[in-house]
Amino acid sequence: VQWIPLGKRLTLSVSILQSGDLLSPPGASVALECQMGPGFSMSSFTMLWYRQNRPGAPIQLLLTEYEQTKDHFRASIDGPKNNFTLQIHDL
Repeated sequence: VQWIPLGKRLTLSVSILQSGDLLSPPGASVALECQMGPGFSMSSFTMLWYRQNRPGAPIQLLLTEYEQTKDHFRASIDGPKNNFTLQIHDL
């Protein structure tokens, strides 16, 4: 995120905490979580979930915080807890 006030350039670093890797059998469901670091609020940003099938592959937009469901994906946001969750059903 960059803020550019009155001709001066100021860079602002935002910490994003993500859940680790998950391994699940076919047909199962998993939940991935993303959380803003201390001092920042998700209400100040638009949250997006992306997917990259393998290193070097194109990045694909899955869902935004404004979309509830799409195919096997369901996104939910908990503003007070600064938590953005992606549930994947029927892997």
